[in-house]
Amino acid sequence: KYTSTMIVEPNFKSTQQLYNNINFYNELVKQKDTVLLSEILGINLTEASKLKGFYIEPIKNENEKYEMFNNFIEEVDTTTVKNIDVESFKRAFTIYDYRYHKIKVKAISNTVFEKLSTPIVNSIESNSYFKNQKLINDQNLMQNEKVLQKSLIEVDTLRKIYNEVLIKEADKAETGTSITLAEGTKKTSELELFGESLRLNKELIENNKEKAETTEIVNVVSNFSIVGAEERSLFKKYTFWVATFFMTIMLLIILLRQLDIYLLSYSKK
Repeated sequence: KYTSTMIVEPNFKSTQQLYNNINFYNELVKQKDTVLLSEILGINLTEASKLKGFYIEPIKNENEKYEMFNNFIEEVDTTTVKNIDVESFKRAFTIYDYRYHKIKVKAISNTVFEKLSTPIVNSIESNSYFKNQKLINDQNLMQNEKVLQKSLIEVDTLRKIYNEVLIKEADKAETGTSITLAEGTKKTSELELFGESLRLNKELIENNKEKAETTEIVNVVSNFSIVGAEERSLFKKYTFWVATFFMTIMLLIILLRQLDIYLLSYSKK
């Protein structure tokens, strides 16, 4: 048998549907329904008959749980936060909540794998619900980007006007005219505008990052290899370990005999 893996990043809460699809393909393999498999995956009957299993599992990362918990407490109200701690959040964390997932396919042909990634991904991409979720998300991100850019321009304009006022006040001070703004007020206003500018820039960067990450409903991190890797059977693995065990025993016996001979010769001296 041969195996090949693909790593994906599902968006818009499509992970559970992806798991359902992969498990469905695996059931078709078990039932030897090559006709339906070939139709769904867009491969011929011969290629479908070579498929021996479909599997999916999350790529587990404990740090993800803490990151998602931090994001969660930032979004909810303080009352909710008081009732949920990190441990209870982790207990509620499911396999569908992980960011990355590994799809593995087994086959007795090592050339069928490259034909599988497109139909697997399209089974989610073509789903009308997820297409609608992506459309709404795209529109929201675009609108948010416009608002942030407009706000940033307004803040930059205010900073420019404020600096012009400061320059004029400095000129008045040189001619003996009293300064209108107090020194503390000037510093506070300048820092507030600068801080607001930084905040808007940060939000704009995050918005652009989310746009890049949600370009597709399912991001393919790494695709199936063109040629699958040969899978060692359980019998071969068992034979290898048994052979290794007996070789180790034989080596120990030889070493003990050599040690015994050495000790006998040493005692005669």
